[in-house]
Amino acid sequence: MRGGIDLKLIFLHGSGGSVSKWRLIKKHLENPADFLPLHELQQGPDVTISDYAESVKKHLEEETVVCGHSMGGLIALELMDHPLVKGVVLLSSHTELPVHPKILQQLASGTYPEGLLRAMFAEETGSELLEEERERLKSVSLKKTYKDFAACDSYKEGAAKLRGSQTPLLAVYGTGEKLLPQGAEGNLRGVYPAAAIKKIPAAGHDVMLEQPEKTAEAVNRFVKSVEK
Repeated sequence: MRGGIDLKLIFLHGSGGSVSKWRLIKKHLENPADFLPLHELQQGPDVTISDYAESVKKHLEEETVVCGHSMGGLIALELMDHPLVKGVVLLSSHTELPVHPKILQQLASGTYPEGLLRAMFAEETGSELLEEERERLKSVSLKKTYKDFAACDSYKEGAAKLRGSQTPLLAVYGTGEKLLPQGAEGNLRGVYPAAAIKKIPAAGHDVMLEQPEKTAEAVNRFVKSVEK
């Protein structure tokens, strides 16, 4: 708590996602939180990570910790040095999120790759959550989903943003992560040694859905450390 005021949280979903990605974690959070619908904020013909960040800036009205999942983490990095951003949480994210050309090709042709959906989850995660997410993916057009993944693939500025910042950073990884670049954790430590790292067992890329309580606990502890 800074001067008796709780820090606000802003949550940013990933590529092809929606605010429903936060449905299981929200009740476990200890600070007031906004869950931004990124596709409603940015509706241009093409979109970049920088475009999304500019849209999110309009919602920064008080001291805030920005929490981003996957693509949302790249957006959070773009906001690290905003004067109202007092901390950043990367949930299954990194400084870069390259996308395999075949995935981009399938999305561009109107197909969401089955292998990509399955790779979102750890082996321990039950089929019920996977099927639920399969249905929820239909709420976002594949055109928008493709643009999100293309924006991630094009973004190369994350490491530079980190090197020039002193903003507290927490990176949360599922131990069953399959989608981040190989060696992501070590690379992040090399770029930003001050980063706090939390590994969540029995979770993959959708860590906040697979282990909502443990993910929220990590966020809550980090926010408390920033508020001191």
